[in-house]
Amino acid sequence: EEYHSNITLRERIVFDPERDKFHVNLSQTIGRSWSRIVLVWANQSSCVRIIQHALDTNLLGGQYIWILTGEVNRDSL
Repeated sequence: EEYHSNITLRERIVFDPERDKFHVNLSQTIGRSWSRIVLVWANQSSCVRIIQHALDTNLLGGQYIWILTGEVNRDSL
């Protein structure tokens, strides 16, 4: 309980699925954050595209924890 009271959302990154772009530079925004936890709240097709962007910019791996609300099949990347 004590730890949960100190959790806040500091940065919100908006993904535009029609343009397949973010409203900010994904790599810079995530890279300058102190947190290494990324929560992706999106439908399945947007989750796949967001993860593909993260993969293309080397944001997937041991440095970050990605929590997704949609399922991403490795074969789709």
